[in-house]
Amino acid sequence: MDKSWNSKFLIISIIASLVIITVIFSHNFNKQTIYALFHLDYFWLMIAIFMHLIYWILWTIRIKVLGRGLGYKISMKQSLDVVLTNVLAASVTPSNTGGEPVRIKVLNDHGVKAGDATAIVLMERLTDGIFLLSLFPIIIMYFGFSIGGILGYMLFITFMLMFIGIIIVVTLFYKKRKLTKILKFLEKTIKLIIKDSERRERYLQKIITEIENFQNSFEKYFKERKLYILVTLLISGLMWISDFLVFSIVLLSFHTDPIWIYSIFAQIILVFITLLPISPGGSGLVEFSAALLYSAEVPSGILPLAILSWRFIIFYLNIIIGSLFTFKYIAKGGRKNENKNLS
Repeated sequence: MDKSWNSKFLIISIIASLVIITVIFSHNFNKQTIYALFHLDYFWLMIAIFMHLIYWILWTIRIKVLGRGLGYKISMKQSLDVVLTNVLAASVTPSNTGGEPVRIKVLNDHGVKAGDATAIVLMERLTDGIFLLSLFPIIIMYFGFSIGGILGYMLFITFMLMFIGIIIVVTLFYKKRKLTKILKFLEKTIKLIIKDSERRERYLQKIITEIENFQNSFEKYFKERKLYILVTLLISGLMWISDFLVFSIVLLSFHTDPIWIYSIFAQIILVFITLLPISPGGSGLVEFSAALLYSAEVPSGILPLAILSWRFIIFYLNIIIGSLFTFKYIAKGGRKNENKNLS
């Protein structure tokens, strides 16, 4: 994605978020809002920010563990570089899909083969999907079928998309003939784009090599490194829970009773909704959905402050920190480091 599109997505995501938050304020602003604003407990607000930092740290550990599973000794610094460079692109693209190519690129620049880097990133998505989908039945039991209307439709569509995505990944792994068909299609496509036979063969061979690396990496995970998958699932669960607690801790900063269990399930629903390719980073849509989910549980005067503070921590902070790391990375022209393979 070029810089102009990045800038457009960034502007759209921020404007969409601020517009919906302004609408929420206009419908819920009262004396309680003013009182809460002037009696903000900064201690709990800092704890909420700290929980999001824990999310980043756990993500860093997850990449390090997955890299180790393929025989790469990725340092914590390199892994943190991967995480914080990707959060800007993830925050300003629909379904957060912009983060995956960035993580693959930075891992590759740190010495991880492109196919292996793709396997690491896809395994992240896979474990996220397994963890979140495993909680879906609990969400239905907790909320019953009270989640209707537009939220209900969005939740169902996202569930189906995630389920289909997992089926596709598993199918590609177990049915290797599917990959042969993909390679043949790629060969035909490349012939149309690159006329020079020598250059075309060089590009095709590189693609084939990386696809084979990717396939071998997945095979290694499922056949030889099952423990790494289980550890990654555990880390993924802790990651998401740490971020799901942020909203309730934000409520404590406004001297309002937290809603721990309800909020965790509500946050899972919001994660499902952000996966729909409707707006960059789910901005606007997330704030609107959060207002609907929390309106019956949070005092009206506190609701706009809570949503604004929560979104600042998990969304705007990503943009700020992500921008700093992305610009630093671009300024250095990427870091081509050899990474020792331990296998």
